Amino acid sequence: GIAESDPFSSLKIYPNPSTGMFTFEMNNQVYGDLNLTIFTGDGIKIMNIKYEKNTQYFFKQIDLSGQNEGTYLIKLQIDKHISSRKLIIN
Repeated sequence: GIAESDPFSSLKIYPNPSTGMFTFEMNNQVYGDLNLTIFTGDGIKIMNIKYEKNTQYFFKQIDLSGQNEGTYLIKLQIDKHISSRKLIIN
């Protein structure tokens, strides 16, 4: 069979730290619904977006301008794969 790999191993989130506008990109062969959820450092959900990932290379810009400075948790889920990254807004 085909060995499963982490679809988020190529994930990039930049710039980090950010002033609020940031880009996330990935390059993998996992397709389907990609859910992106962003939480504050206190665990409060501030954003939930669903994308349809149907290309190998995928990127989106997200605008968190107007949010307070601090550390945010970005949770990504596609298929049965889940990953989290931290984003600092200053």
